[in-house]
Amino acid sequence: MKKLPLSMLIVIALLTMTGFSFAQMNLGLNGVGGKLGYISPEGNIDNSVVLGGWVNLGTITPQLHLRADVEFWGKSYSDYSAKVSFTQLALGAVVLYYFPMENANFKPYSGVGLDFTRSKTSVEGLGFYSGSASSSSTDIGIDLVAGIEYPLSPNLNGRGEFKYHTDGADFWGIFVGVMYSLGK
Repeated sequence: MKKLPLSMLIVIALLTMTGFSFAQMNLGLNGVGGKLGYISPEGNIDNSVVLGGWVNLGTITPQLHLRADVEFWGKSYSDYSAKVSFTQLALGAVVLYYFPMENANFKPYSGVGLDFTRSKTSVEGLGFYSGSASSSSTDIGIDLVAGIEYPLSPNLNGRGEFKYHTDGADFWGIFVGVMYSLGK
């Protein structure tokens, strides 16, 4: 008999442990929202503002939620010999764990996710080094998040979130935004 790969055993164990929770699964388009962030990227790139969106893809269990994210930001800067322009677009999915809170309006959460990051860098030489060059890359990144959700109205929730993103230009950031529920 052939041995099952370790990953297959892990999947089987997870399915067995959560088998009783599948009756509570609610996957689908449950909400949409927007966000604004302030990030601190690695390297020579100064802090920047991020525009993005959130999509609530439902629940796996009562505490595990699935969310899709999209984010775009860019920054230009100059040093003594070149003008550099950097842009990044990230599309990803995050699994959030909502901590059980009794009799509280706010809902704290933390999560982890994967994303596809498309980055582009353009460099234009100044002075003696005239000329230009550009490059782009697509990477798979990891996101670590922690935040709080607070109801603003029956269908609108406000969010505040801290995030650490890897690949492309690694950064940490603070995000605020809203999520509109598409039904309850």
